[in-house]
Amino acid sequence: MNSKILLTTYTLNNQELLKLIRKLKCLYPYFFKKLNKQELRDYVNMFYEFYHEYDYDILNKMIDKCFDFKMKYMPTFAELNNNLEDALIGRIFEIVNIMHDKGFYRIGATGTPDEISHKEFLAYDKVLEELINHNLHKAHREEIINYINDNSDMEKYKQMYLFEGIFC
Repeated sequence: MNSKILLTTYTLNNQELLKLIRKLKCLYPYFFKKLNKQELRDYVNMFYEFYHEYDYDILNKMIDKCFDFKMKYMPTFAELNNNLEDALIGRIFEIVNIMHDKGFYRIGATGTPDEISHKEFLAYDKVLEELINHNLHKAHREEIINYINDNSDMEKYKQMYLFEGIFC
């Protein structure tokens, strides 16, 4: 079962791929220095095979996390995948914050202004808790997708992966 949820199709292009490989090469020059041409070609092909469906922004954040964690040696694909998961969670967190700021979690809440604020806080807090625990409920995933589809100011998120096996 493919657990990737993408609103529209995306493919990493060659220019973006090369920028990412160059960044890794700058961060970990010794690793790349040891590779012969065939090994380098194999590495680039494998990187593309694993990550070609992701957008440049999320992959760039995945690589940045290696540097943030002060990884002394070139990360394995397993370590890159962990960083990718963290970057995807960060993206969803960004979307949920936009939804909160635009009053999404107030919709349907009734009562006094204080009660409405409290209900909004509880709904928002529930989603954040699920996100932190890597257990985002299916209904919340669907709310996020529907929000993106229904709001023109969320257009940029339509070409980005949102959930990659993290919550599915």
